[in-house]
Amino acid sequence: MPEVEAANRGIIIDRKYSLLNDPDGAPVTSAEVGQPVQVTLTIIAPSNLHYVVVEDPLPAGADAVNPNLQTSSQVGTQPSLSRERPLSRGWGWWWFSNTEFRDEKVVLYATYLARGTYQFEYVMYPGLAGEYNVIPPTGQEFYFPEVYGRGDGSLFTITGGSASETVDPPAEEPVAESTDSAETTLSESFTAESGISVTHPAGWVASEDTTQGVLQIASSADALTRDTFIAGDAGLIIYDPAFLALLPDADTPQALLESFVQLVQENGDGEMGFGDIYELSVGEKDVPAVDFGQGDTEGIAFVVETANGDRVLVFAAAFEGERDEVQPLLLDIAASISYTAP
Repeated sequence: MPEVEAANRGIIIDRKYSLLNDPDGAPVTSAEVGQPVQVTLTIIAPSNLHYVVVEDPLPAGADAVNPNLQTSSQVGTQPSLSRERPLSRGWGWWWFSNTEFRDEKVVLYATYLARGTYQFEYVMYPGLAGEYNVIPPTGQEFYFPEVYGRGDGSLFTITGGSASETVDPPAEEPVAESTDSAETTLSESFTAESGISVTHPAGWVASEDTTQGVLQIASSADALTRDTFIAGDAGLIIYDPAFLALLPDADTPQALLESFVQLVQENGDGEMGFGDIYELSVGEKDVPAVDFGQGDTEGIAFVVETANGDRVLVFAAAFEGERDEVQPLLLDIAASISYTAP
């Protein structure tokens, strides 16, 4: 339906198709049968929204890959959500609280959507050759449907081909053999474009989001994609000094931590709980810290001051019940953090 144009009545939505294996993410209007396509929804909330429903209809000849079903073809990656304003990142910090993969569309639900710009990505699997009119994506407040947005309609073409010839099997994910700090040494280094350097155990995986100033380190690649940890998962989220500069009233490490916790509590959906702030030993320094928990994930948030005086915010987390065992290793990783302004 390319003749249908976008509409903005309080929500702005845009949809882009790109080939999953294209590192540049160039927009496409066609793909071969079996060629995985990444769908990127950009959702802009000009003001705070409540009880939001976003629907993205699929081309009739394609299906969305649901990674939560063991019977699904595991092509590509798990769906992910990032907030381009850097308040939502990491395990369980999903602003959309529920995602449904239906035969004809993908549906997102959010009880609260703070003012800002969001991107949601998932993988679509073309299965039947043909030329398809695609209904535009829409978003609205459930109880106030006059707050509404619609993207452009489009035409998507699926050409003939063999799925077995175009789809590569998913790569086997590296898995850390042990998270016991007594048996694990920090043997690999990673330097992010943001200027953060950190040392971590062999087999662990690092991933940087340059748009948000966030570095994630986890015990496996699978752990990076999960919205909440499972048994054996552990890792850290590190927010760089540029991100922390956006926080108000953060002139001391404790004030910085308090400001961040307050923002999470004000803008989140209440699923993340925090304890009281206390002192924690990281390396040779005592730093302000706070315990947190969300779902099956629990850990500590704390502020580390690097050798040159810059501050980074760290979330060190593990699966519920495994925190005490893995915490010494996570704190060793945190103590290795250094920062050089790019």
